[in-house]
Amino acid sequence: MRTGDTVWVHPNSEDRCAMAAHVDLLSANGKSIALRLHEKPSWFRIADGAFLHKDDGRIEMLLLRDSVGAPWVDTVSGLEYEISEAKP
Repeated sequence: MRTGDTVWVHPNSEDRCAMAAHVDLLSANGKSIALRLHEKPSWFRIADGAFLHKDDGRIEMLLLRDSVGAPWVDTVSGLEYEISEAKP
């Protein structure tokens, strides 16, 4: 996964709710990521985490993890998310 890729993101154990997202930025160490969601998912709650809603309607999601391979965690809510690469 790299900056510019399209990925699937969803809360842990809710893979049927996966939403396509664009990787706006992935840190060099692979421990932080900024995702731009293509549309508002059913599990989206602006007050429940580090989501930024921009004036142009884009939704940005900011997540961190302790190590590569560890779950992605929202720093505000502590909720865990899974991110997987979308196949072309």
